[in-house]
Formats: sequence, C-alpha cells, structure tokens
Amino acid sequence: MKQSQWTLAIVLFAGMVFVIVFAMNHLGGSSAPVHETKQNLELLFATKELPNDPQAPLKTIELEEKSTGFQDYWFCNTNDKPVRIGLNSKNCKCTNVEAYYLPEDVSRRIVADARALVSADELAQAVKPYQDDSELKSQATRKALETPSDYLSVPPGRLGWVRLNYKGEKPGPQLVSAAMWMEERDTGALATLQLKLTFHEIFQVDPNLEFGTHNAEDLVAGVIRHVLCFSITRPNLTLEARASRSRGSEASDPLVVGKVEPLTEAERQRLQDRMSGLTVKCAYKIPVTLTAVSRDGTTPFDLGPFHRRLLIWAKEDPGEPKSVLLQGRILGLIDVLTEEESGVLNFGSFARSAGKRMKVTLTSDTPGVQLQVDNTRMPEFLKASLSPVEGRRSWILNLEVLPNRASGIFPRPDPTYEDSAVYLKATVPGQPPRSLRLGVSGTASGG
Repeated sequence: MKQSQWTLAIVLFAGMVFVIVFAMNHLGGSSAPVHETKQNLELLFATKELPNDPQAPLKTIELEEKSTGFQDYWFCNTNDKPVRIGLNSKNCKCTNVEAYYLPEDVSRRIVADARALVSADELAQAVKPYQDDSELKSQATRKALETPSDYLSVPPGRLGWVRLNYKGEKPGPQLVSAAMWMEERDTGALATLQLKLTFHEIFQVDPNLEFGTHNAEDLVAGVIRHVLCFSITRPNLTLEARASRSRGSEASDPLVVGKVEPLTEAERQRLQDRMSGLTVKCAYKIPVTLTAVSRDGTTPFDLGPFHRRLLIWAKEDPGEPKSVLLQGRILGLIDVLTEEESGVLNFGSFARSAGKRMKVTLTSDTPGVQLQVDNTRMPEFLKASLSPVEGRRSWILNLEVLPNRASGIFPRPDPTYEDSAVYLKATVPGQPPRSLRLGVSGTASGG
C-alpha cells in the first residue's frame, strides 16, 4: 500500500474513534457511571416550636422554679431511605437532647403508611393521642445526642421524636433551643427546635406596700393595709408573716401583723384579672395595722417618714423569706426636718473613739406645745438636749453618740441597741402628755 493510502486510513480511523466516543458520552450509549445529584433528606416534624399558638405568639409554658422536665418533638421519616439526625448546637448547658424512633409495627399502628404523610398538621393529628403514652414510648430505640458527631439513624417510615430536657435554674422566661442536623452534619438540612418556658417562684408578693400620709390621730383607730401573696403553681400555701424589727417584742411594736387569710373567690378573680392571662391557683392576704401605741403601752409610732419590712415565709418554700417594704409618713405634734427619707436620724459611719454629733430642727403647728427629752428612756450610748428657737414653735435637737460608748451597727437585735431612739414628751395645755419617738441609726467603727 502506498504511503498516501496509509495516511488516509489512519485519518479515517481516528475520525471513527472520535465519533464513537462522542456518541457514548453525549448520546447515552456509554456504560460508564453517571454522577447523580445528592438528595438532601429530611425528617418531617409535627412542630418545631412549643407553645405554637399563632394567636398568642408570646405564650409560654408556666412552670415552677427549679423544676425539671422534657418536651418531645415528634417526627416521621417519609423517605425511602434511612435518615440520620444529630445535634448541631444548643443554647443552654441546662439542656440535654435525645432522639428516639419506634419499631416498625408500632409506627404502622399509629400511621398505616407514614411515608404518605405530606404535612406537619397531618403528623401532629396522627401522634396527638400517643404523646403521653409512656408504655408505647418505652419500646423506642434511644440515642443520647451529646456532641455534633452523635446521631440516630431513623429507618424509612418510622415515627420518632427529639426530646429536649430542661431545668429551671431561676425565675423568669427561658428559651430552650436545639439545632438538629439531618443526614449530613456539615451540608444537610437543619431543624431548630424551640421551647418557650416561664419559671415562677413558689409564691409571689408585691415587694412594696404604701400606707400614704396620715395624722398621728388616725392611728388611734388603726390604719390597715393588706399584703397579697399568691401562687401560680401551687393549689395552697402555708404562710407565716412577721415584721422585722430591731427592738423589743411584738407586744412593744406599734406595727401589728395580723393572721394570714385566704382571699375570697371574688378577690382571687380580681387578682387574676391583673395577671395577664396567668392562672392564680391560690391567694392570701395579710393585714398590717399601724397603731398609735404598742399593745403594752410602751412604744408610740414613730413620727415622720417610716420604712419597715414585713418578712413572709411559706412552709412549701425552703428558700429565704420574701421581704415587703412598708412605707408611709406620720404627721404629729411635731415635724422632723431631716433629709433622710426613712425619717430616722442617721449618724452615718464614724470612729467609735470620737463619737458623733448632729443637730436636727423640730417644728410644730400646735399652739402652746412644750417639748422635753425623756432621759429615762435614753439608750446608754446617746445624749440629747433641746434648745428652743426664740419666737418660733421650733427646737434644735442636739444629739451625740458618746465616745467609746457605741460599737458596730445600730439599731440591731441586741439589748443595748435594739431600741436606738430618742423619746420626747409633748405637752399641750388641757391635754394629757404625749410620748414621741425619733429613731436613730449609725455605724460606730474602729478603735
């Protein structure tokens, strides 16, 4: 064969090879593997957020503080292949996450053909009767999901759930959230499960009780206010209440705390109407009365502004007592001109060895009133005297904490310091003498 014929044959052969390869690659005649696009498999969740109320998006599940529990989020594998599910992240260390799936026969008993489900609503209706069935749930396969590499492989057509466990560390709203990966940890779909909770104290009180301003004469008949206590979580409470005091016994206190009384149904309903949709399971009231003088006749109520504390305990609550601030102002024969809101004559902090002095102006609108210091009731670390202001119904009260006579904070529960006060005798022509009390406070420190 001539050289030119060989050359032509090679060219024709090369062309045939090109045509065959082109046809195999582009016209489907090749048996070489074709790369498929990977399918992102997901599980169908009945809901991913609880409570799920479109009419009340801020609604939460109400629980008692420090309580523990869990919430299950049901799912179904509607795919023809197993789907893996794992924990991608969670928002709180107080939460741990588990995943479960039911045996094939149990899944079919709930939903005959789970893979035919097409909506979250359909799944929610199907599993609703079984959400609290502990016997059914005991048959499930379980996997704790502690790290992002942990997963549970859910077979096709199976029902299961992700469980969010929680603990209420402190009162207030809490969002429990877990992001779940499906099929592929890094590239698969994500489902974020959320649980909206509000934890409540065992019992609650209003921390302030305002008495307003009253004349000393009003206290003769008694001025009564009520402290309200209630529980969102308990059907009943066993309460005890008493006034905090730094002096004397209950009998020598002109602030009287009465017996705890349950609210009537009408009163409880009125309270609940103010609670923004929460249910008040039980409620009580505690009467607090301001009296002109203590039951034993020794202690008149302080003149001027007053701040006292009411302490309330519940047998069901092992924590510290609740504290309610009782405040108001009593107007009497004299008015104390002091910048202290509490009405107490405050020496502040001072060196014990030096002592401390202060002057306070007293005034009166009552004609003919006479004042004198009652030294028979003076604490041993105090000294006081009165200087009338010429031409006015006013006096300068000269007070001194004697050097090296006081130590630490006063008043405090101690025989020497519990009744830290200056007592005055007020006399008005034609009337019996009145006893007035001015509280004193301070801190004597150092040597």
